[in-house]
Amino acid sequence: MPREDIRQYAVFFLVGLLPWQFFSNSLISGTVSTTDGSNMIKKIYFPRELLPTSSVISNLVHFMLAFLVLLVFLYASGLFLTIHALWLPPLLLTQIIFTLGLAMILSTLNVFYRDVLMIIDVILLAWFFLTPVIYPLEWMGQAQTILGITFEPAQVMRWINPMASIIDGYRTVLWGTLASDGPVGMDPLYLTRTFVTAIIIFILGYLFFTRFKHLFAEKL
Repeated sequence: MPREDIRQYAVFFLVGLLPWQFFSNSLISGTVSTTDGSNMIKKIYFPRELLPTSSVISNLVHFMLAFLVLLVFLYASGLFLTIHALWLPPLLLTQIIFTLGLAMILSTLNVFYRDVLMIIDVILLAWFFLTPVIYPLEWMGQAQTILGITFEPAQVMRWINPMASIIDGYRTVLWGTLASDGPVGMDPLYLTRTFVTAIIIFILGYLFFTRFKHLFAEKL
């Protein structure tokens, strides 16, 4: 299916791109937050967790401002917020928790291995194309059967890629689906599963960060 068959492709694309930019920019700035704050870490004591957290919050502010512009664009395109927009706060909360957990892990690793940012740039590029930003999740294909096990590629992608569920969630409640004429409700199961994954990543990230933060001043 060519992109011309996707209604209002500009809206479709922007609704997926803005959350992705918030995610990727937060990871990049979060990764270098500890090394960029090395002078403060060496001179004064403060909760080190503030460094990756402030990076995520800063990018969150930029995202919210861009989102306001997106809303204007939606209205200009004939799309309006519906009752389904009530899914936006839990979607955003899930994304923040997931992003902050990863940022804590990466900011810790970057203290000990300074080439982490280069690796993250490559990973984010691949991750972008594995996430339905420029294409709908439905393009993943029909159900497949391998070794007697039937699965749907789109569902598998939601399982292994939390950002796929998050981006698809934003798009579903703001733009809709290929089969709809406008915004529709999202499946609570997908968001619940992604939220649980985000919580797990956050806990692991926090524990990893606190395990090594006492070494930051020595290594920086």
